Amino acid sequence: MKLSKNKIIIITVVVLLLITVSVLIYTLNVSSNPPELYVKTNNVLETKCIKGGFKWNYLGGSSVADALSPTKMEYTEENTIYVNPSETLIFSNSSNYKMYNEDIRYYDEELKEQIITSDIASATTESKTVSFDAPKQLGTYILSITINYYDKGSVQYGVKVVVTYDVSSLEQYANTYVGDASKVSAILNLLPYGNYKNGIELITSKEPYGIITNYSNKDLSKSELEFNTLALFTLVQNVDNITYNIKSGDNIKTYTVTRNELKGKYNLTIEGLKNYISKKDKEYVQLENLSKEYTLKNAIEDNCFVWNIQEEYNREVLENFVSKVNNKQNAFIRIAKVTIEGE
Repeated sequence: MKLSKNKIIIITVVVLLLITVSVLIYTLNVSSNPPELYVKTNNVLETKCIKGGFKWNYLGGSSVADALSPTKMEYTEENTIYVNPSETLIFSNSSNYKMYNEDIRYYDEELKEQIITSDIASATTESKTVSFDAPKQLGTYILSITINYYDKGSVQYGVKVVVTYDVSSLEQYANTYVGDASKVSAILNLLPYGNYKNGIELITSKEPYGIITNYSNKDLSKSELEFNTLALFTLVQNVDNITYNIKSGDNIKTYTVTRNELKGKYNLTIEGLKNYISKKDKEYVQLENLSKEYTLKNAIEDNCFVWNIQEEYNREVLENFVSKVNNKQNAFIRIAKVTIEGE
């Protein structure tokens, strides 16, 4: 059966329209410029990453751009995100493209040395967001992340990541009491590892009053939860003990800390929390400049790892040192030992 001339014209026009529409859709979806990348956590607004080098495909051609290494880029507050240790970073792009992280590298901001973190791996799952945890240790890092947008190309971005504890956001919860479940839960959400919290239980029927917190899908040590412990004892005035149940895979660990254990070791005030943070990476005074009357109390306050026959102080300092060494970072520690005579 032969088609009439009019039908052939109509079919041709329809085909051309379909082609034109397809080209327009493709053009709209594939810009000649790579998208912007933004990072946020569950508790902060989005931060813009700096765009670096890229290889990009678009309708009618492709483009390649070289750029400075992320360690040499100039970062402003617009390109800096403040996070808690191990807090989840969530990345998204301005064009809502599907993507995955092709390469992730953390650098020490001052030394410009790459920090190898075995728990951060590249992902190939197709998604419109990318997420992974911030470093465990306090400090300022330059994060270099290369995003692959599948057939559109790949782009390298940089952002400054400051890992710290946010004391200012906790001050509103000073003078909380253990029976106020909503406030206790809000405090735990703001503290490190809040995204791994899986329920709480409050012991309020009789003294000693307690808080039981469950964490899931994260292997946490007692020292990693130390700031959480100090913050809870500081903010929740009448809590006597804090228990953590940590579930990671099939393993469950439990840690309990009492207020009496911390008496004399820590200043359980907002100011004390701020001092705790400031001492984390504190530089030590040269040995020759120390007082001849240097005491056990001085050593503890100076953030030394101190031990004697009966107990240890500032063990988290030792663990932080070991962790940095294992991650091939420069590290320094001062250790003080108390003699049997107490010297």
